Amino acid sequence: MESGHFYFIKNEFYNSLPDCGLMSNKGNELGRGGRPCHYCIKYNDYFWMIPISSKIDKYHAIYESKVQKRGFCDTIRFGYVNGKERAFLIQNCFPVTDKYIDSEYKLENGTISVTIPERMSHELNVLVRKVIRLHDKHINLTLTDLDRIIEFLKC
Repeated sequence: MESGHFYFIKNEFYNSLPDCGLMSNKGNELGRGGRPCHYCIKYNDYFWMIPISSKIDKYHAIYESKVQKRGFCDTIRFGYVNGKERAFLIQNCFPVTDKYIDSEYKLENGTISVTIPERMSHELNVLVRKVIRLHDKHINLTLTDLDRIIEFLKC
């Protein structure tokens, strides 16, 4: 696994962590992961996964609401993946180990890894690290139960 690439998570991970605020996996009956795919950032002992969504209008509205209330929003960013605008949902980020990675998101019959521009990658790295540091100080900005997920991964 590499930081800056996109991955699908195994259904086993989602099934092991019900009620942890994870976005539902749209995998198939064979246990293979599906949507959403996740942008990967390696930080400390884990791979931190940021789900991406095509529901741009929905997340633009949430983003704007947060900006109006607080003057900023560190939990949602927008960028292009394969030429299409996507919402990067930092608010739904979570850690995993390579044990729970199903496959990498690739194009051209699995020969080209999907990536994003370096500037966007850097911005996401900064924001995820900020969210993790705040979580460590007991300030939670995510919709996921990071404590339960990390405890599960330690077992």
